Amino acid sequence: MIKETIKQTGEIIELADATFTDVMKSWQIATDYEKAGKALKEKLKKAIPQYIGSNGRSEEIDGYQFRLSNVQKMTYDKAALREALGEDTYDLFMEPKKKAIDEYLAELVSKGDPDDITTKVRAAMLPKGKPYSQTVLEKLTREETV
Repeated sequence: MIKETIKQTGEIIELADATFTDVMKSWQIATDYEKAGKALKEKLKKAIPQYIGSNGRSEEIDGYQFRLSNVQKMTYDKAALREALGEDTYDLFMEPKKKAIDEYLAELVSKGDPDDITTKVRAAMLPKGKPYSQTVLEKLTREETV
């Protein structure tokens, strides 16, 4: 049996792990808890702005307060970088957008790819970052809807 305690309420969650079936069922329960927690926070986010003052902060309660920050992500202009850094230095910093390239290559394949561009590009792929392990519980059967 594995246990975790919810700090704010003292609720103890106990999940079975004695058998492989227990582990699989407990994983599903833990996933449901995780989804429920995220859904609750998304719903609560809607109530927070009414408590935020002109300074972007709520009042403090028990040593906690909400802070609302509006964030605008920024990026560099490619033409300005190329001009300021020069081609060689510019190339050191540029990284291909993998998702966009994957979509482009898939479109080429669907059109036939007569120049075999997809094979050449994929054969030259490089590893990025450190390899890691991912554990996922997969659903193998579909429930039929009536």
